[in-house]
Amino acid sequence: MASFRNGILVTFILILCALALFVISMPSIRVKPIASFATLLGIFVIVLGGRRIWRLPDRHIVPLILVALLAVPIITTARSFGEFDLFAVLHHLKFGVTGIDPWMLAHDAQDALVSCCVLVLSVYWLRNLRQASWYISWLAALVLALINPLTVGVLNAAFRPSVASDLVARMATPSILNLSVKPDVITIYLEGLDRSFSNRDQYGAAYDGILALQSEGITMTRVLQSEGTGWSMGGLVAGQCGLPLLPNGLLEINDFQEQTHFLGAHRCLSDELADQGYRSAYFVGVNIDFAGQDHFLLTHQYDDLIYKDILERWYDRDTFNRATINGILDDQLIFDAALRYYNARVGKSEPIAMSLFTFGPHGKSGLLSRNCTEDQQAVRESDLALTVPCTIANLLPFVDAIKERRDGRPTLIIVQSDHLNHSRYDATEESTLFGANTVIFLGLDLPHFPTEKVIDRPASMVDIYPTVLHLLGLGDRDVRAGLGVSLFGVEPTLVEEKGLDLFNLELTTDYDLRLAIWR
Repeated sequence: MASFRNGILVTFILILCALALFVISMPSIRVKPIASFATLLGIFVIVLGGRRIWRLPDRHIVPLILVALLAVPIITTARSFGEFDLFAVLHHLKFGVTGIDPWMLAHDAQDALVSCCVLVLSVYWLRNLRQASWYISWLAALVLALINPLTVGVLNAAFRPSVASDLVARMATPSILNLSVKPDVITIYLEGLDRSFSNRDQYGAAYDGILALQSEGITMTRVLQSEGTGWSMGGLVAGQCGLPLLPNGLLEINDFQEQTHFLGAHRCLSDELADQGYRSAYFVGVNIDFAGQDHFLLTHQYDDLIYKDILERWYDRDTFNRATINGILDDQLIFDAALRYYNARVGKSEPIAMSLFTFGPHGKSGLLSRNCTEDQQAVRESDLALTVPCTIANLLPFVDAIKERRDGRPTLIIVQSDHLNHSRYDATEESTLFGANTVIFLGLDLPHFPTEKVIDRPASMVDIYPTVLHLLGLGDRDVRAGLGVSLFGVEPTLVEEKGLDLFNLELTTDYDLRLAIWR
């Protein structure tokens, strides 16, 4: 009977250990259902094991505890992104994440810490129960060191097979045409608000406001996410420069150079607009030095940078505090500030270029703006079915206000997600395999601008830039820029020609391309 009970205990402890390793190695999975089952198992082990599983631990448990503590921030980061994006992590390590309250990662950190604690406890219980040899703890520490997302990401990068690449030769500088009519350009980056939210089975009518915009302009339905574009700065650089944001040089942690001239050898959309006499403004609800935004914007001729510290002077203390959560300003305030700026500029002859970043859904949770809460206080919200329509509810009145107040000025409005949402487990199987960004162009008084036009061509974010050049009249139908091509031309995109997997493989293994991007 005792041996049978011991067998049951060992089995349950091994299951707990396996569940912990599964959560650690799979950052995109949901923890809640696993946690409920693991809690029941843990209670059973504690009750049935009694004193036999609680003995004074020896020194051989220390390496496992140390490796587990080191793994917690790695697992937290991976769970925040839904996967371990090595390029994104390297970028943020080098350029910094100043101004963001670490409490916004509290839930992910909790999951990481609990999973590591369960692993350590399971090994400790198993050794006590079976009086196992010292090497069991060391073996568990080795397994944890090998399966954590950082190790897996580095090993995948190191052993990824190299393929012949022609990407450097494919990089192009666009041939720019002079504008006779200079439309205002307003780009709205919707944080992580991709097309997977159109799945009504999961999110109901959350995305319907975006669908309503589609009838007014041009919709790109298959703008996929390639390497180097999976975070906000990556999406911004790809969409405005036609280039993926790859590490500077070889794949080592210190390769990103915190340099004042951010891709200074390349011309981006704001550079071309500056040459045409535009005044460019950038709106974001965090510190401007977050992730190197300031370097990029100043390098590429943005005139007005309007960010958290500036906005604190625009609004009264109560409004500012109510709009702030985890060091981030809500979408309601960003849209309001952008409209204030627009109203002040619209009467001038100088053409306007504005770029706005929202926050809204971010991974498994998001920020709910004041006008979407009962007490008018911005809050963190774990239900994406609430954060998505809240962001859209602030977007649509802003677009309507631009239409009403533009006073006949021709205007191009670009509504797009900056990257796919980091919540991989909330995507449908189809959107996981073929995840597409939201990309909609609205042309107000632009000649020959179609409505209800849908373009289904497979593309990536680098193709947005040349497409915008064509829509503005700065490039012909076949204009190329960076690694992108206009989606109105006949030349295939790199995703069409190579497929997303091969394109990604070339992006991650072509070191000459990195040097060419950062030259």
